Amino acid sequence: MSDERRLVQQGLRRLIDREPRWAEWPEATLRGRLLDEVGSDNRPLVLLLLRVHDLGIPQRLPPAVIDPAHWERARGTLSQRVQAELFVPPDIGAWAVESWAWALQVIDEEFLLSPPARVAPPQPASRVAGGASAATTRTSGSPRAGMALPARSGGVGGRGAPPPIRTTATGPLRGTTSTVPQGPPE
Repeated sequence: MSDERRLVQQGLRRLIDREPRWAEWPEATLRGRLLDEVGSDNRPLVLLLLRVHDLGIPQRLPPAVIDPAHWERARGTLSQRVQAELFVPPDIGAWAVESWAWALQVIDEEFLLSPPARVAPPQPASRVAGGASAATTRTSGSPRAGMALPARSGGVGGRGAPPPIRTTATGPLRGTTSTVPQGPPE
């Protein structure tokens, strides 16, 4: 489970534990207090939990979980409803249901889904198909950081830079032309 999801689960639980009358609050108050608790960077997850609340999922949770099989059935049924109504992937639907169940103390922490396996980021390639060398992106934090990109061969048949594009202006500058170079400056 991502750190953001875990942070939002914990924030929801803290808020409900600390504020016994939270269910009487208007939606805007609940949203604001939860965002105060977890930070505005987590707004999409907070809004998802509020949409799940609007669907009545917390009210449909069993009063207490007796065994893991009972919880699996309840979570499966409720998360399918969340998926169908909100068009979210299965893991997000299950996360939202169990977040409410854990916050309302229907389940213990041991019933929370285990974190998904982490996938290793793609390794930069030194060469790409056809024997051309590869350039790699260096943007930190980018999901594509370190991925190989084919080197630009440029021009027709791989010779030099591509030809410039000739443009003709319209409007007040109608009739004037300019030449725009194509590709990165050399």
